[in-house]
Amino acid sequence: MQLTVPLENGLIPDKYAKFAPAKYRTQDMPTTNFPITITDIPDGTQSLSISLIDYDAIPVGGFPWIHWLAANVPVGNVPEDLRATGQAVSGTNSTWHFVQKCQQPANPAINQAYIGPMPPDTTHNYTLTVF
Repeated sequence: MQLTVPLENGLIPDKYAKFAPAKYRTQDMPTTNFPITITDIPDGTQSLSISLIDYDAIPVGGFPWIHWLAANVPVGNVPEDLRATGQAVSGTNSTWHFVQKCQQPANPAINQAYIGPMPPDTTHNYTLTVF
């Protein structure tokens, strides 16, 4: 498979990351995913799964930061704001660890959603995998 995502100067566009406008956020967290164009999907594929992981977060937080997990994604291109379509199942991202540490109640609109990059130290590299 070949994946293509929109980039601005080699980076995920602001509207899907740290500087997302209010309409792309939930409780000040960027929760609208970027679209993914997928070509050369193997014949017979029944659904897709997605992960977006920040391995550069290990020195900062002690573990790879999971920004996005989604399963049962329909075969084809992934639209912006996949969650709004109701066509996939979202997995728990790493904000769950932060919420537990701060003893805050979990919010599925944040904990089980795409959370855009917001590195606290420097630009990070992200690993996008589509299965």
